Amino acid sequence: MHLVLKIAVIIISGLIYLYTRRKKWKRAVKSTSLFTETENKVLIKGELHQDQVWWTYLETSLQLELALALALKALPVWQRNSETDQLNYKNSPVSSPIIIRASLLQTSLDEIVKASKFGFPENNKNIVSCYNEFLGPLVALQDGNWAIPYPVKRIFLSVYNILKGITQQEDKRSTRSLLALSINQSLDCIDMCKLYNREEINSFLEPYRRIIC
Repeated sequence: MHLVLKIAVIIISGLIYLYTRRKKWKRAVKSTSLFTETENKVLIKGELHQDQVWWTYLETSLQLELALALALKALPVWQRNSETDQLNYKNSPVSSPIIIRASLLQTSLDEIVKASKFGFPENNKNIVSCYNEFLGPLVALQDGNWAIPYPVKRIFLSVYNILKGITQQEDKRSTRSLLALSINQSLDCIDMCKLYNREEINSFLEPYRRIIC
């Protein structure tokens, strides 16, 4: 009788755990969607609305190429921060810290570059896995459970938006908007941290600008 009772308790506990996990997952997806929609509406200092910046008119594949190149240039901001600050957050004051991989952004960019060798990348399992790994930290950012310097946040969101653009590529308009947003965020990060001067940035951007001008 005691054995049957123990098994029943284990089964019920398991079902409650799965139900709770499912609710948290749905909340994470919904929250990150709302979070990035809000980010879309916030313009960086001195930048134009997305409809007015020239890279919104690039072909999608060229947008991705430029977004990737700029994210890689801004990546040292994340890497330096990960060397000095602990990358973790808590979902509540009493919960255990959740560690964010220091290599998450580099791994994500590597996977995208690898998948882009023969055209716009397919929505493969490695890219989906990287995308999913961003969801928890994004919810923590939104809820105020993870605080990072603004430039670090910009490169984090830049890589996330590239991943999201790929995973939601069925909606072409959304993908283009996300890639343009990623470009904005990387440029903002690069400019704020003075990784390159304005002449160097303009020199890098010029070949892309000439395509549409």
